[in-house]
Amino acid sequence: MKGTRLIVLILSILLLTISSGLLFYKNLFLLDSPFPGRKVDFEELRYTDLQINAAVALARLNINSESTQLEAEVTRLKELLNIVTDVNKSTPELSASIKRIKAFFDLKILDLNKFQTGIKELKLAVDNLNPTYNELVTNKIKFSLDNKDFFREAFIDALSYVLFTNKDKEVRLSDDKKILSQILSYAKAPNPSVQKFSTYIDIILKRAKEIESLTGSFYKENSINNDLTIVSKYYLESENSKTQDGEIFLTMVFGAIVLYLIAVVVIIKKLT
Repeated sequence: MKGTRLIVLILSILLLTISSGLLFYKNLFLLDSPFPGRKVDFEELRYTDLQINAAVALARLNINSESTQLEAEVTRLKELLNIVTDVNKSTPELSASIKRIKAFFDLKILDLNKFQTGIKELKLAVDNLNPTYNELVTNKIKFSLDNKDFFREAFIDALSYVLFTNKDKEVRLSDDKKILSQILSYAKAPNPSVQKFSTYIDIILKRAKEIESLTGSFYKENSINNDLTIVSKYYLESENSKTQDGEIFLTMVFGAIVLYLIAVVVIIKKLT
């Protein structure tokens, strides 16, 4: 009976020792991981950036389109950016690349917020411009310039500028805005409809120009491609190292099992 208890005790101590050693190695292996429990796909980061640019182009072409796709892409971009910036900055080169990546996308997110605000205000101005022009017509408020209905021409210029934003159309609409300002300044009591019309023209002039500038900046050559490559290479090397460590750990587990079984056989033979 005592011999059996001794065998059980020795085997238990041996099993505990082997298990503790394996657990210690595993904990070291997990702590060394640069991305604990988080999977980064740097191609997805690039792809999300391209998707955002496509959503921006769609929103610019059709200001009445839903913004849910753009908002979803921006949310995903923020998630990926948080993961990337969690990388262990083990070298100055890696640290500098991560900083540039973060700075690039932080600025882009700010510009995207400006873009979305601009689109909303532009849509509001365009939606209200037609009813305001109809108010002028209904109230028979007219102003002729070169034998043309100035308000009608300004209305057409504004819609044309929204559809095709370029320098020539900007100059024409800017001239319309100046004339509207003169009409309001010369009037003894500015007409509310003319004031609203002038306000919407001003919003369209400013917001369409701003949106065009932002859209163009999104399509400039990505200045962080090299930095993404550096961080991606580091992550791939870390993943390969992690895989190798996992294979070593698995080998150690099988080795420990074999060693334990051999020890069981030897101990039983010695003590029986």
